[in-house]
Amino acid sequence: MEHTNRNEKTQNEIEFIRLLKQENKEALDKLWEALYLDSVKIARKYRQSEDMGYDAAVKAYGKLTASGIKNFNFKSAFRSYCWVIISREMLRLMKKEVVFEELEVDKYASPEKREKLADTRTIFERIKPCIEHLKGNRLNVFEMIDLEGQSPKDVAEKLGLSRNNVNKIASRVRLELRRCLEEQGYSSSLEVLSF
Repeated sequence: MEHTNRNEKTQNEIEFIRLLKQENKEALDKLWEALYLDSVKIARKYRQSEDMGYDAAVKAYGKLTASGIKNFNFKSAFRSYCWVIISREMLRLMKKEVVFEELEVDKYASPEKREKLADTRTIFERIKPCIEHLKGNRLNVFEMIDLEGQSPKDVAEKLGLSRNNVNKIASRVRLELRRCLEEQGYSSSLEVLSF
């Protein structure tokens, strides 16, 4: 009985990998959901924010779709293979100490903390030079996800894009913003938000 279940799991995994290689939309969506859920667990394991987990999932998804799926050799379970890739991406992000994570000021921060934060207009003026070059869907995705807090799924539906495409756009825009803010002399998101 156990042998039959193992064979069935292996067959399901082979079929799933085959669909991923064919860039089947449902399989890619299923892969993204699994990566995202695992990234949240990994973020908690390393005591990091879900946002950092999300970024790690986006990077892992990019690596898997670029070459990781083709390079998978069935020496381990595919989920374990993905887990290792997400974990590595998380560790890379932690080493970089993400500069620009969130613009939104924490409503629940202590009064002392809030007093040290710049007002929204000042924060926006600081990041404005970095977002002025964003156009079209890049600007839309940034505004809807990072400024308005909408989910990637909702943004994808509103813009008529796949959720995977929205995730890739969001990740690239965040990376560009981090670089731009670093070039302006900000070494952390706290500096951008501070008085």
